[in-house]
Amino acid sequence: MEKETVPLKHGPADKLIIIAESTDGKEFRISEAWTKSARGQEKVLGLWISLDTEGNLNSRSTLAKLLKYLELKTPADLIGLQTIGYPDDSDFTVLTTYDRSQKET
Repeated sequence: MEKETVPLKHGPADKLIIIAESTDGKEFRISEAWTKSARGQEKVLGLWISLDTEGNLNSRSTLAKLLKYLELKTPADLIGLQTIGYPDDSDFTVLTTYDRSQKET
């Protein structure tokens, strides 16, 4: 796992990059996750490291939603975790913040 600083129009922002390995040993980087809006709209968003005014992970961020879904407390708890990746619309592997196992294909 690593942090990547990405230059954006409003200034640099930090994104979490998860170094993952498939069951056949292929290594790849994951920096996004499927998420659902309050209206149920599904989309892929980045694992941005967004902090609140007290320096805690913003509970509305995709990263916080991912940790909550996986029942983890901190990003460090992702180390060594075995979970399922899902393809995004471009067929890149991403994680998810909700149960996609029943998703129709």
